[in-house]
Amino acid sequence: MRRCIVPGFVVLLFASCSSESGLSQSDPMQPSNPTDGGSSSACYRCFEDLCGWEASECASDPGCAGWLTCARPCPADGNGNPSATCLGDCPDPGSTTGRTLRDVFVGCLEASTGCCDGAMTEDGGAGGSGGTSGSAGSGGAGPDMDGGDAQPTTPCATDGCEACLVAIKEQKSCAAGDDACASAMSDCYYENDPEGPRHCWSYLTSYARCAGGAPSPADGACSYEVPKDSAALTADGLACVATYCPQCIADPERQCVACQLDACPDEMAAVMSTLDAQELLWCRDACREDADPPACNQACFAKHEAGTAAVIELYVCAQSACKDVCERT
Repeated sequence: MRRCIVPGFVVLLFASCSSESGLSQSDPMQPSNPTDGGSSSACYRCFEDLCGWEASECASDPGCAGWLTCARPCPADGNGNPSATCLGDCPDPGSTTGRTLRDVFVGCLEASTGCCDGAMTEDGGAGGSGGTSGSAGSGGAGPDMDGGDAQPTTPCATDGCEACLVAIKEQKSCAAGDDACASAMSDCYYENDPEGPRHCWSYLTSYARCAGGAPSPADGACSYEVPKDSAALTADGLACVATYCPQCIADPERQCVACQLDACPDEMAAVMSTLDAQELLWCRDACREDADPPACNQACFAKHEAGTAAVIELYVCAQSACKDVCERT
């Protein structure tokens, strides 16, 4: 199963990217032939491949999931894309969140010309030739792990996430020569003063408690609400974590986080400043182990409704600017 959202901060968008992009087979709104996972649809590849990430996100909202169930059997048009007329006849998702997720998905379809490759069109002609299977679609250019602005090839060798934060701050066999990250992590640790609230450090260590495992730490919460005036410092610290600490953010998710910090700073700050948004992301991260990921994600959105807007805004930005690196995670 693919992961798109890194638990705890943004991704972030990231954990709903199940390869099962439709509704669960137990859902009464499933297509009439659920046993083939929708593979009998003329435009199956549009939903399961080129726009699979967007379909997964749509399925995480009940209204958009209902729309998706109606849309999946739509025939191809003359360009080899799902018929816009058919898509438009499907029921409105009924909420701002559902409509946003639907619109992002439709935008992906429009950018994936010929995704119904080999299908018969409404007028009996052949569908478009389509793109390469698994192409990034509308994604922007994210960080390159192999060179240029790539993250370092030598991460910090520490036992655990929080130890990596300290290693960056103290440049202990780690981040050598990277004075900017050492300074950012020191400022994060000593924010305001040694006896002060240290919002940046509290955020990063809260995340560290849950990194690499289920979000149910015995010694504290996974999330921490960062005041807006601390968001910039926290983002700097998080960028250094994404650079040096696979103990905190595993590969290839580090690329996605780095891209979101660069391309979506306002959306990232909103998530860091909203406790319920972070809780929503942790909840969704756990859904990747659930037997029914779409239903699990729907339950997460219902439970953490106050965080929905921030998470959806971050997803919209990431889909536009970072799809090439985030949909693979």
